[in-house]
Amino acid sequence: MIYLVIGIVVVVVASAFLSQRARNAADTDEEQGIETAAQEGSVETSGFEEALRKAETESSSADSLSLSRAGPGAETVPSVPAAPEAEDPGWGAADEVTPLRPVLAAAPISSPSALSSATYSSAAPHALAGESPYAFGNTPEEKPKPDSSLLRWSGKMGSIQVGEFSIRGPVAYWSEGISSTPEPSCIDITLPVEYPGEEREPPSEGAVSYAEMSPAQRGVYLLWLAGGRIQSPIHVCYPTLWLFGLERRVLSDRLDAVICIGEAFRLIPLSRWASLKESLIRFVTWTAAKVWLPEEQLLAFSRSLLAVPKEILCMLLRPYADAGLPLPSLIAFTVMRAAPFETEGAAKGPIPHSDELLEKFASVYKSKCSGGVVLTRPKSALFVAYVPSNPSLSNDKNASGGVLELPDFFRDAKDFVPLIAAWNAFLPSIQPSAQLTAAEEVKERPDWDVFVRGALGLPEGNGELIDVRLLKPIFTNLGVLGDLMGIERPPEEQGDENAAKNVKNAKKTKAADRKKIVDAAKVEGFLVLPDLGITGKEYLWDAPVVLTPFPAGARLSQDCSAAALLFEYAAALTALFVPEALEGMIKCLGDYFSLSSDDGARLEALSSVLASLPEGPDRGPENIGECLQFWLNREERGVVRDFMRSFLANFARFANLSVSSGEDRETQEWDEKVCESLGVEESDPPPVSFGGEKPLLELGLTAGKVLAPLFKD
Repeated sequence: MIYLVIGIVVVVVASAFLSQRARNAADTDEEQGIETAAQEGSVETSGFEEALRKAETESSSADSLSLSRAGPGAETVPSVPAAPEAEDPGWGAADEVTPLRPVLAAAPISSPSALSSATYSSAAPHALAGESPYAFGNTPEEKPKPDSSLLRWSGKMGSIQVGEFSIRGPVAYWSEGISSTPEPSCIDITLPVEYPGEEREPPSEGAVSYAEMSPAQRGVYLLWLAGGRIQSPIHVCYPTLWLFGLERRVLSDRLDAVICIGEAFRLIPLSRWASLKESLIRFVTWTAAKVWLPEEQLLAFSRSLLAVPKEILCMLLRPYADAGLPLPSLIAFTVMRAAPFETEGAAKGPIPHSDELLEKFASVYKSKCSGGVVLTRPKSALFVAYVPSNPSLSNDKNASGGVLELPDFFRDAKDFVPLIAAWNAFLPSIQPSAQLTAAEEVKERPDWDVFVRGALGLPEGNGELIDVRLLKPIFTNLGVLGDLMGIERPPEEQGDENAAKNVKNAKKTKAADRKKIVDAAKVEGFLVLPDLGITGKEYLWDAPVVLTPFPAGARLSQDCSAAALLFEYAAALTALFVPEALEGMIKCLGDYFSLSSDDGARLEALSSVLASLPEGPDRGPENIGECLQFWLNREERGVVRDFMRSFLANFARFANLSVSSGEDRETQEWDEKVCESLGVEESDPPPVSFGGEKPLLELGLTAGKVLAPLFKD
């Protein structure tokens, strides 16, 4: 059996060896036959030879790969192995293999030279060759440039470049060439410009459009725009053209209404021409009704005008009528100052807005109209339309802006009867002051020179007043300054059931009287401390004050007023009015505010005033606390609470007071006083002062921002 297996293996090996030799011989004979046929020009070939010749013919095309072997001197191309014969038992049956045709004849895309070397052959799909950026001769289509004559807008954050001159925030239209949209205010940056100088006098005439201006007029107009439009222009044509652009932006483009109304409002005080001022007021009034400005902006607009438009008054009254709320004194004063009704004792001429007049009217209004006047929503309406002054908008149907409807509160005056009565009672009190002349005011001016010299103990008339003002502060009280100013005070009536109340009221000062004192002191070069202009804080005539030197034109630093008020509040909370404690508080304030040396000198002068305060309830923190409750909301008072907690803890550490847990009775009492006087809840205190999470300067900055509105006047 074994011999049989060995024999079979030998036979198989021998057969394989003989088959391989026969195959090699056939290949040699085939090569010799092909070579002989080529030399003799023979056309007789086998089936495989015909396929091979056909492949060689196709290889002459530039887009195909050659399947023949390279002859002498021929270009070398990659070869593809021929398919085996079907009868070859080593390959078996096989399908015909079609060579792949190249599409991208370039380096791989990852190669740096791919983009420059890539081209598509004719074998590439037609659609791909036309759309791909790699296609031969295909260049990306350039987007068309915008038309240079387009009308373009440059707002508050934009700029216009006219040659080498740049205009920032012009709030105007411009173009590069003749504008395709007719607009008289359009600034064509290609037109010549001549700027006025020492040798050129500014032109006195005007023009109806920027294109029709002379080069010198364009220079004046562009300089006025570049200067921020904060000066009155030399001719009415310049602000008129600028107003044309605002009208187009709001009415035609329907954009930037709030910005345009603010810019027009800013221009009203600069207008010296009644016609232009009337146009600006009409534009602001209509736009205010269109966007419905908030109350504070409507009041700011009303304060700047002698005659307030009826549309503005209707917008001010509508929210109160809708909610059924009584009119505040400021709204009532604004309405009656505009004189929409005929009153018995009507003032001669318009009445300007004045805080002093408002304070006088408020007292009369509260006494005559208990609780305030409540209006009902009227059934009649007031229709508001706007006709643009820009001539290029006259034929634009989309530039009308439409007709606005407002409630007409002044068609029927029955709801205003109590208000008219209060106004008639108020008018006689302002007539004498309106008739005062400048000569009488100068005549009644107090002699501060004698007062200052007497307070400083200096001889009279030696001309040393200007120098001695810087020597030391002047300590006095409000009563002395009131007598110096000739301010009349109500008598302290005795003997009736309200004697105590009358005496206390007689000791209180009025805001108008304090303002007179402060203004007179500024003229003489002094600052009055503490601050006398905080509404809601109680000031008595016998309260001590100090006059500190203050150069004319100087301004307080940003945080000086806030630091002084918080210093006064801290002294009242701790009841530490001794000089040593007050000096420590001033040093601790330096950790929270960026105070100058002058600020430090003012705080030292204020500490002398605080140390001299008389004993009594007015020395406590309730006075300042009630004032802060009047001015600040609960969240803002919470900011002041957090500041005072941090500040008092820092001061306790500085003064070597115990602030450890269980032994901080004093600081706990201070915290309770802070919350009680501010009317806020006791919450967990923030990380305290030194080494806490919130930096001290950040606490001071936040508190200063909250208190800033108290010192605007």
